[in-house]
Amino acid sequence: MRRGYGMKGLWAVVLAAGLLGGGAAEAATKRITLLGGQVGGSWNPWASAMSVDFSKNIPGLNVSSEAGTGSPENVRRVHRGEVETGFGFSSDIYEAWRGAGIFKAPHTGLRAVSKLFGAVTHLIVLAKSDIKKLDDIAGKSIAIGGPNSGSALTFERLTREAGLWGKFKPVFLGGGKAASAIGDGHVAGFNWTPGMGDRLITQISVTNPSRLIDLHAAAEKAGFYKKFPYYSPRTIPAGTYKGIDQPVPTFQQTTVWTAGKNLDAGIVYQMVKRMYSAEAKAFLANAIGQAFREMTAETAFSGVTIPLHPGAERFWKEKGVAIPKEIAAR
Repeated sequence: MRRGYGMKGLWAVVLAAGLLGGGAAEAATKRITLLGGQVGGSWNPWASAMSVDFSKNIPGLNVSSEAGTGSPENVRRVHRGEVETGFGFSSDIYEAWRGAGIFKAPHTGLRAVSKLFGAVTHLIVLAKSDIKKLDDIAGKSIAIGGPNSGSALTFERLTREAGLWGKFKPVFLGGGKAASAIGDGHVAGFNWTPGMGDRLITQISVTNPSRLIDLHAAAEKAGFYKKFPYYSPRTIPAGTYKGIDQPVPTFQQTTVWTAGKNLDAGIVYQMVKRMYSAEAKAFLANAIGQAFREMTAETAFSGVTIPLHPGAERFWKEKGVAIPKEIAAR
């Protein structure tokens, strides 16, 4: 006659089965990282909100958001496969794919998913400042964005073309630290490339009487748009920030959502499908604010200059959106 397990043995079997079942469930959950931007920057609310929504509503997927150091490093890390997905500026993505500018070799591990929003370059100074135009930064200390950030690289490109690089002191600060520095008088201006209506620029303008500098005039005069075709003119409307009573001409580029070429196409398809669903839009619009309104199917490829991820292409084809042949998945 076979011996029974007894109560102690039976509980051991049940516990082992539970542990094995839990391990199987754990293995079935795909964990990926979504790389945002600098702490205090405009990308992190997007990354956090998207991660929460995707993890809650896409079965078998757990997405963690992570702060990054800025667009160029995000592009490098997604290309190398260190993170599965993240955000980048169209300028850095364009140059990385071609191995141009600061990118010494082609970064072809990237694929595009969708445009998110226009990243608008702001140069804010206190109202009492004697900086009235870009040329007036000569001899001043300007917070240009964090080290290796897209904001800093954009301002360097602009001031080099305008003949100003080397004539002012660039301070590599971004986010809340730069906002505090301009308020405390440690820097004369703060360059930042967020979405329209950015909370940091709003914070500065509410705390201190401020002005925004016209950057479009200097960009156009220097031939900036011809040399860097991923930038385009944009105007900050009057009333966007406290004390900004007149429209301010400046320029923008596109914030692009990217994924590594080896990320499973089914996962990318599920994420972008969820992102454009009515339910996700209601949640994300509340979490992100004004800039979210720029994310539309009609402008999904604005600023996209690299091939789409196959999972994204599947979604756009299902939506009936025409895909330009130069960005077709490959």
